[in-house]
Amino acid sequence: EMLAICKKQSPDVIFAHTPVPFFADCAATVSRKTKIPLVLCYHAGTLYKRNVILDTLSFLYAHSLEKKTLHTAKKIIVYNHFLKENTLRAHKEKIVVVGPVVDSSFFSPQEELPGRSVLFAGQLSKAASWKGLSHLLAAIREIPRAHLRIAGDGDLMSHYQEEASRLGIAHRVQFLGSLSREEMPSFYRSGTLLVYTPTTQNDASPFVILESLACGTPVLTIDKGGISSLIRPGIDSVLIDHHGELQAAIRDTLQDRDLMARLRKGALETGYSLGEETGSREVEEVLLNVAHG
Repeated sequence: EMLAICKKQSPDVIFAHTPVPFFADCAATVSRKTKIPLVLCYHAGTLYKRNVILDTLSFLYAHSLEKKTLHTAKKIIVYNHFLKENTLRAHKEKIVVVGPVVDSSFFSPQEELPGRSVLFAGQLSKAASWKGLSHLLAAIREIPRAHLRIAGDGDLMSHYQEEASRLGIAHRVQFLGSLSREEMPSFYRSGTLLVYTPTTQNDASPFVILESLACGTPVLTIDKGGISSLIRPGIDSVLIDHHGELQAAIRDTLQDRDLMARLRKGALETGYSLGEETGSREVEEVLLNVAHG
């Protein structure tokens, strides 16, 4: 179907997001067949998830289909230098680093004081267990006055609910389920702090961080996969080195009113500056250069 569309429409360039097996690889196949240049946008710091079966499949994919797809691409767009210098270093000459793109007309800050909850947003599935929710639940247990609101759904939801009960914090943890895009801005604005501390480098440009900042809510995150390049530690966010620091970092941040005020101010500034114009313009420039190259 993709091939038929390209033959009928004759686009100047094919633009695909990856690493999502199949779709980007199909786009690369169509590019080779039609001679229409391919531009990729690459998002993940790694495909490996500390699961023997999944990691074996990821290894086979990375050294076969993905390798061919990356070779086919004329340019590869990334959102931070970590991907350029590490994950995709074999393709450095093709890589263009652009600023993050957020719909700031939709994810926008409000001046009023936020709610008092800690926030987490992400899939609650086995495939996304690396997002670090178990570490966050354990940390919340040690902070008696902290309440956690969780946006997301998946096959591990009941597991996390049972874990919250086992830890004795079920009354302080609210599972909201899957929220629509229209509901997410209000969710981000409802909390004091968004916590996103993945255990792997899978997500090099987590949009939950960017969307939270765009809504004026500070984030607490970990230095994995180039995440640190998306934030301003000490200004709009708190950055930790490992999960052993998580509980103390959340507690100390919530208890320090002066720090929270500074982070809130910094997040509001970031929120107002995280527009689509710069990043979109950079992406458009790459596409135009490839199309007319």
